[in-house]
Amino acid sequence: MKIHYIGNQTAGLIGKLTVLSQGHEIVDNINGCDILLCVHGRKIIPRNIFSLPKIASINIHPYLYAYKGADPIGRAIYAKNWKASVGCHHISEDVDNGKLIYEQYCDVIPSDNRADIYNQLYPIYSDVIIKSLNMLEEEYMENLKYFINLV
Repeated sequence: MKIHYIGNQTAGLIGKLTVLSQGHEIVDNINGCDILLCVHGRKIIPRNIFSLPKIASINIHPYLYAYKGADPIGRAIYAKNWKASVGCHHISEDVDNGKLIYEQYCDVIPSDNRADIYNQLYPIYSDVIIKSLNMLEEEYMENLKYFINLV
């Protein structure tokens, strides 16, 4: 698939390497791409951008089930919530509230250091990206087959 990638920090690099390791192509131009994938992007993506990809625009987010928006790890540390997750959802105008695609949970070793928590979650980022892209591609192909049979 052709993926337009937006990423930041270590999780962003892990996301990019995961996409490339699965044989997907990262493209600079969002027009004509199959998927827009955001991993730790720092800006809200407007509708006129996230509606361009052929298949979907998706976001990868830690603690999606509990802390939407900015600094989910910091909020989890403050709440002493050690049941972590990494989730993938469709990007929508309502930030971090798009339809869930896949979310994987794990218990993390308690820490007051954000980097310690992120380091425990990075391997899960790759799993979530791979599973989510596979699910989206499979759903797209099924829809395409259905459409072709209608014609």
